[in-house]
Amino acid sequence: MRHAYDLNLYGEGMELMRQTWTDTRLDDLNGRVDQGFARLDRRMDRLDAKIDKLDERLTERLDKLVHALLVVSASLVAAFLAFMAAVIGLIVTQL
Repeated sequence: MRHAYDLNLYGEGMELMRQTWTDTRLDDLNGRVDQGFARLDRRMDRLDAKIDKLDERLTERLDKLVHALLVVSASLVAAFLAFMAAVIGLIVTQL
């Protein structure tokens, strides 16, 4: 025999509603999380493309800088060798 204060039926119904509500809400949340990660993936792809372009530009500029440093270094070595040859020539002629 059930009494008016027996909430078992009410509790079962609420439990079923709460479970359905929770599952639906979790499915909605799962969908939003998936959409958020999809947006993040697209943004990361764009960021990767920008970084690749910057890397190419930086590599090109560094290559030019290294080339310039090699040219300057070779010029300084040639100037030093010419100076040393002049000094040796001066010393030889003075003996």
